[in-house]
Amino acid sequence: MTFNINDTIFSFAPASVANVGPCYDIMGYCLDYVGDFVEGKITSEKGKLRFKNVEGPNNYALRNVQNNENAAYAVADSIWNKYWNSKDHPFGLELTLHKYMPVSSGLGSSAASGVAAGKIVYEVLNINTSNSDFTKISNQLMVAEEVTSGTKHPDNVVPSFFGGFWIMLHDYTENFKNINNLYSVIIKPNIEISTEDARKEVRETIIKKYICGPDQEVASVEILDLIQTQSGLALKMASAVKDNDVLKIGKTLDKNEMLETARSKLIPNFKLVKESAKKAGAIGCSISGAGPSLVAITKSMEKAHDIKNAMIESFKAGGLIKECNWLISPINNDGAKIVRSIEEEIHRGKRYHNFYNGVNDNE
Repeated sequence: MTFNINDTIFSFAPASVANVGPCYDIMGYCLDYVGDFVEGKITSEKGKLRFKNVEGPNNYALRNVQNNENAAYAVADSIWNKYWNSKDHPFGLELTLHKYMPVSSGLGSSAASGVAAGKIVYEVLNINTSNSDFTKISNQLMVAEEVTSGTKHPDNVVPSFFGGFWIMLHDYTENFKNINNLYSVIIKPNIEISTEDARKEVRETIIKKYICGPDQEVASVEILDLIQTQSGLALKMASAVKDNDVLKIGKTLDKNEMLETARSKLIPNFKLVKESAKKAGAIGCSISGAGPSLVAITKSMEKAHDIKNAMIESFKAGGLIKECNWLISPINNDGAKIVRSIEEEIHRGKRYHNFYNGVNDNE
């Protein structure tokens, strides 16, 4: 694609589910309909990357964030500095982040901002990402996580950019785009949990139970049992994904004791919501990413709506949670993309969520 001065281009990067039950930082998959947008304008300032501002319904959350701590700018700047000189394009680029995803949602909000910006820069500089080195691209995109949470983890940025269901280890990656009839029901209560705080809860839970416990010999046996259990569940999940076994995926996602023990205390009515999802027909239910969003798995779109309503009702029980966002989504195998307009992309997904249209539309 060629560009002229004052041309405008838009990108969309979707939300994602990370961890996927017991698979801490090593597995994630791409959702659809909800995500962030970046607008890029070609300028006459040769070689200059400029970050204009943040717009959109959740722009207030980034109002006081400096550019070097903004996921979109950080990723764009990293990619631009790496490739512009070698390409020597006779133009500059001005970026605007349209922040449609709520921050600290457990759905890869920072990743979506960074991926949307990265998608624009790759496109403008004519970088062919479909045949490029996976490790190089993922490292560039993980800058989004590094500047917002202090750690580089791939389980949101990689699915958001490439689409599909991913297993990601340090020396091994595999992408699956054969998962059929899997619908994710996502419910986000109107609270925020930062990735940094959620990761701290996991560390403190492990320290309290296994390192600073009164009986070190017992603790050593228990931590070996934990390693065996988590390894077995991760292996089971990988097998389920490879076999396109939605029933096994859901049931394995449901068994997430370590992370749920650490993080569920941050989520009001967690046990009630999980139980309600399964009573309504969910195969499994657990925390999405760092939370507070919960994800339930089903094979039926009809059941998905029943599960959504049951989870929202349970979240609101007792009055601690007043409002919820919801999303019903298949696995998105396309990932980030260039779109004709933000409005057109919003219209495409408006039947499947209420993230953009207010939080009271629970029908």
